[in-house]
Amino acid sequence: MLVVDDYPNVADSLANVLREKEYTAIPVHSGEEAMRVAERFMPHVLIADVMMPEVNGVELVCTFAENFPTCRAVLMTAKHWPEELSIGELRLTIFHKPLDLEQLFEFLSSATPEADGSPL
Repeated sequence: MLVVDDYPNVADSLANVLREKEYTAIPVHSGEEAMRVAERFMPHVLIADVMMPEVNGVELVCTFAENFPTCRAVLMTAKHWPEELSIGELRLTIFHKPLDLEQLFEFLSSATPEADGSPL
């Protein structure tokens, strides 16, 4: 999975927590970097911050929906946003910072191939 946040310590820390739980997690620090890495890595899950410069999380998720239709996406934000967002056919879950890790792991258990024993 890709963890995208323009604050490197947030992306890196969350990726480390996910790795401790046996997930394959790659931290990146911009939407542009996420697209470059995704072309090589083909992630099953995208975790992206909403508020980022250049390409924000919503734009990034929409781009991923077009280019990587099997990738499940979740947004995270420190701002006041609803817990779910619909953009056309796209339905997004939004987690608020600080993240409730148990809630995130519950989402990931249904969103990742690791959940059913499949390799990434």
